[in-house]
Amino acid sequence: GPRAEGALPLGARDSDIAAWGLGPKDTRSLKRLREVEDARRGRVIVDMREFNQASRLPLMLHVSGLDVQPVTLIVGDYVLTPDVCIERKSVPDLFGSFQSGRLFTQAEAMTRLYARPILLIEFDGSKSFWLQSPSELPDEITPGNITSKLVLLTLHFPSLRILWAKDAHAAVELFVSLKLRAEEPDAAVAAAVGAEAEGAVGTGLGVHDAEALQQTRLTARDFMQKLPGVTVANIRKLELACPTLGHLALMSEDALAKVIGGANAALLYKFV
Repeated sequence: GPRAEGALPLGARDSDIAAWGLGPKDTRSLKRLREVEDARRGRVIVDMREFNQASRLPLMLHVSGLDVQPVTLIVGDYVLTPDVCIERKSVPDLFGSFQSGRLFTQAEAMTRLYARPILLIEFDGSKSFWLQSPSELPDEITPGNITSKLVLLTLHFPSLRILWAKDAHAAVELFVSLKLRAEEPDAAVAAAVGAEAEGAVGTGLGVHDAEALQQTRLTARDFMQKLPGVTVANIRKLELACPTLGHLALMSEDALAKVIGGANAALLYKFV
């Protein structure tokens, strides 16, 4: 019979599965294998600067079969799906980013612009898989302690998730898991996320004027995000198509459908 002829390929059709006489449990397992295989061939948008770091993660992602697309990202280091953005930190970089305050700024941008922001702490596989020994853990939150700083970070940004990887190999497996059954990211969209903040500073405006302009844009985004049919997943595409709320009000339903899909466009057009 078919079972005696070898292993059932992952690309087998449903009719082939039926011919093998597999039960529901076997079918679910095979479906899971298919999903993992698809995820391993998926796309990962990687910030160009990651290739200049000591991390082997970009190389390991490529070797594992993922489609690595290098671009210059303003927000995050890796974009796995339209919703998932990852800021990677080595242990020394984590300490330095807390010290300079840069991590707070990065977390603020990720949580504002992505539905699933993630901080990935990548350890050196040749060293201990901990930030500090158990004897160094304080009984209460202490501002100068690294573990306390992580606790405070998550309290301030409740949507931020923290992942730990003992080395680049472990990080690749985490990435594959996060990409299961998820939509592929768009490199152009990922590169444009956060561009409005950069553009404000690059216009020659003073710092206070640039901040005021950015705050106006954030207010418009908050308003737009509350409109029917607008979601975290499609708001960035809508912003690119409609620079202002005035542009949005003038768009036809067909034009909106090309940006956010027919069902969402119908809801938004009816409201506007």
